[in-house]
Amino acid sequence: MPLAIDKKVIFGKFYYLAERKKHTVMASLRDLKKDIDMLMSMALEDCFYILEYNSKADNEAILDIAKDVIQKHRELRKRVKHPGGKKDRKQVKKYFNELAADALNAANDAFEALSAEVKKTA
Repeated sequence: MPLAIDKKVIFGKFYYLAERKKHTVMASLRDLKKDIDMLMSMALEDCFYILEYNSKADNEAILDIAKDVIQKHRELRKRVKHPGGKKDRKQVKKYFNELAADALNAANDAFEALSAEVKKTA
């Protein structure tokens, strides 16, 4: 499921990343790692916020979402360190653009799953 750009309201940085992905601007690896860290930490933060302040929420489901976020974070960081086809610039650029899109989609999926869990209790 592609990420919708109408997520401006959530966070300015989240919107910036979506716009950057749309225009396929190649950033430094350091910035990409920071973006992945920021997105995954935002999703993990929301998991812990729901666990702390929503006593009606299913704790096991929320912890499963948090576990998936941590696992996806590790996978994305490993993919940053080991790109395929280092000799061809077009392949490398395509690889990192796909990686940025995967990071956005992973965060989006986590936020949607959290939203669904909270809506169950409302």
